Amino acid sequence: MLKIVTILLLIIAGLSAVSRVGAVNITMHGKLVAEPCSIVPGDEKKEVFVGHIGPAFLYENVRTAGTDFALRLEHCDISALDSVSITFSGQEDTELPGHLALDTFCTARGVAIGLETPTGKPLPLFSESDIYPLANGTSAINLRAFVRASSRAIANREIKAGSINATATFILNYS
Repeated sequence: MLKIVTILLLIIAGLSAVSRVGAVNITMHGKLVAEPCSIVPGDEKKEVFVGHIGPAFLYENVRTAGTDFALRLEHCDISALDSVSITFSGQEDTELPGHLALDTFCTARGVAIGLETPTGKPLPLFSESDIYPLANGTSAINLRAFVRASSRAIANREIKAGSINATATFILNYS
């Protein structure tokens, strides 16, 4: 019996020695940040309906009026950080730099989606917006989305009616 116990102990000791040989030390690091606001549930995945637009309208006007939308913030505590800017990213249209390209499943052609402030100041993709002041409690970042036809599509009469969808991601930059 003593022999069996001794053999088992040697096997267990050998196995534990083998597992130690493959052990790796991993150092993890990061930073816990206290953002002054939370995004209102539902606004982190916002849908903006830009309306029904005919090609004839775009041939004549190049773009639509902006459709208002807001990214709402709640539980804002501005004791440390009291302003925010926003940066949008997404698939950029090759003919209209700074504008969102339509998603690949869309059937419309010759158009892209642009973003702007309520005063009409363009908000190109990958560019940080102006700074918006925050208020204690709730705040909102008001923006507009619009549809624009490319110069080439207008010149060649290549605007095609169909579904319009574009996807953007945004980052809030608190200061």
